Amino acid sequence: MRAVSVKCPNCGALLNVSEAATTVACEYCHTTSQIRRRTMFLERQEQMPARSAGLSVAVQRHTGRWFMTLALVPMLLGVAVVGAIAYRRGAFGGGGRIWHQLGPIQAMDVNGDGFVDPIGFAMHPFASDENTTLLAVSGKDGSVLWESKSLGAFSEVASSNIVATKTALFVARDAGRLRGFDSKTGNATWSTQLAEKPKTFCAGEDSGHVVIETADGAWITLDMATGTTSPAIPTQGCPRIAGGTIGSPSRQSKTISNFDEIESAATMNVEEVVHHIGSDVAIGFGVRLQGTRVPMVGVYRLADGAEVWSAEVPASDPLSADTGAPTGKVTKDHIALVYEQGDDARRITVFRIADGQRLWDREVPGHWGVTGLAIVNNSVLASSAGLYSFDLDTGALQFSAAVTPNR
Repeated sequence: MRAVSVKCPNCGALLNVSEAATTVACEYCHTTSQIRRRTMFLERQEQMPARSAGLSVAVQRHTGRWFMTLALVPMLLGVAVVGAIAYRRGAFGGGGRIWHQLGPIQAMDVNGDGFVDPIGFAMHPFASDENTTLLAVSGKDGSVLWESKSLGAFSEVASSNIVATKTALFVARDAGRLRGFDSKTGNATWSTQLAEKPKTFCAGEDSGHVVIETADGAWITLDMATGTTSPAIPTQGCPRIAGGTIGSPSRQSKTISNFDEIESAATMNVEEVVHHIGSDVAIGFGVRLQGTRVPMVGVYRLADGAEVWSAEVPASDPLSADTGAPTGKVTKDHIALVYEQGDDARRITVFRIADGQRLWDREVPGHWGVTGLAIVNNSVLASSAGLYSFDLDTGALQFSAAVTPNR
């Protein structure tokens, strides 16, 4: 029986479980979680049976195989359209590329124009080996700033982590191979092999260093200019700067695992609590307290756990939404959330933290799930097989960078 990979909702570790398992105990933090699987086709999250009392939810990790399968089935309309566009933009001879970042969005100001620029993987589905590259896109207008040389086949690269600070970046593969890149040009600069698989990436003493926890519990400091490593002091609970899922905390926020005061909130069953560093409130993600597990979000005072406000995530027809706690990103002033509704429609909704006002709710273009979300440049960035930028205040589409020609 084949094994599948799930991510521990408490510490973020990747865990291999049998295909038939319904729960998993994390070998690192010992948290027991109920498993939520993904469908074979399109890797959508499956409906879960009633959640067991006291158990968190560990979601099966994306593999990326579903997208390559789609690329080989020309009768599927969506892929046919993508193929036609890529052909017209030079698909023959190694032509068009598709932004396809399965993990969280990483971003930095690449060209010094004051806009934070997204960095992700790009797949060349019409190349002989479906090669994958690293791509930097302008946060201002979506234009391509640079593209690296091939990193390998998409199936080999898709699960890698991109780690970016204000001044440097590298790609970390599951097998422990780290590869540094010049943030201004995309040229490879160094390569380092770790003794163990990387597990957690945390901010270092400055933007030129990153602290890494490996699967054996060791902690090391990485010099991002040279790729050299040295032992580090363990930094449990540090804000992550890469890795995890769409809903993983950003470098300005962290998950609170022991905020017991709001576990019995009046309107919702809180499954995860995130705190934006420096704020006096925490954000709770969960579901209706009774009945259908409609996704909900709430804001709570850190001092005493009192609810400031709570709301159902779907803007309309909540019973048609995919059940389970929502995923999203939090800043000091805003909450951006992703949910599914109806016929596989992926939607983004944004709330203002101060008063709970919903600023906008809209469907994300395309037919693939949202696997990355970020709030930068007063915009919401959504990523999967395509990159989309929406105005933070209005939801207006500012640019899209789904299929682009080679330069």
